Amino acid sequence: MKKIIFSCIFCLTFLNIFSQSFPENNPELLLNKIVKPKEVSETLQIYAYKNFYLEFDKGKKQFTKDDKKNKPFATGPSYSVISDYSKLVGKEFKVLEIFEIVPKYSFSGKEYAIEIENSEVGKIFYKYDPKYEHSFELEVVGGLDYPTDFFCSKIEHQKDKFEDKETFFTPYENGISFMKTIEKGKTTIYLSVRVNGSTLNVGKKGLNILFEDGTKFTKAEASIDTKVSSGSGYIYSAFIQLTQADIKLLTEKSITDTRVYIYDGTVDKDSAKKIREYLKCLNK
Repeated sequence: MKKIIFSCIFCLTFLNIFSQSFPENNPELLLNKIVKPKEVSETLQIYAYKNFYLEFDKGKKQFTKDDKKNKPFATGPSYSVISDYSKLVGKEFKVLEIFEIVPKYSFSGKEYAIEIENSEVGKIFYKYDPKYEHSFELEVVGGLDYPTDFFCSKIEHQKDKFEDKETFFTPYENGISFMKTIEKGKTTIYLSVRVNGSTLNVGKKGLNILFEDGTKFTKAEASIDTKVSSGSGYIYSAFIQLTQADIKLLTEKSITDTRVYIYDGTVDKDSAKKIREYLKCLNK
């Protein structure tokens, strides 16, 4: 049981670490950007930096050299060779080229080799898999420049066949999402915030959002829904209708923390940007 709990905590920790500057299926967004290997806590450094390589065959568009012999600053046991954290962390690299890897098997998904250069280390490659945000080990200095429709294209749209009603849903980012309904010509936008809690409380109220500038967004009378988590503990959710003043505030400021009743959640900088952009899309 303890191993299961540890594994869950470990995965969640990695999700929190490797969640920023992720270009998804648009690796070209990284071209000419300055990137650096992400910092991780001391306890996780032995698991990090698995995706850096010395050589990539640009003709065959494959990593042809044995992985164990193809790691910059190789360290770790033979069954799990990684790059030495201390030798790469903090170093800035320029993204030179991006190559789509020719898959070895027909069922393999798309992967990419990103050529990066540092004046001290030289040219090396980073293996990028757009399916796994949690394993992305690069941070973009200054952030990504997303295309105009990048966020709007991710909003789900449903149309009721029997009623004059349309509903739009944004993806969840650190427990935050939005929903818009258009019914009989009337548009309404809602905010959903959910966090995890270890103890059971029902019939409670109160939603608080903290912004980067220290100001707060407070809905003291917001009702809280409580559900049992699929893992352990409980999920506390607040669902409120937004005014135009609320929308203006949430599109202009970056969220850092949330509190649903007495339970807290955090929002990383990249997710805060996505949250603003999703709401802008809905409010068009």
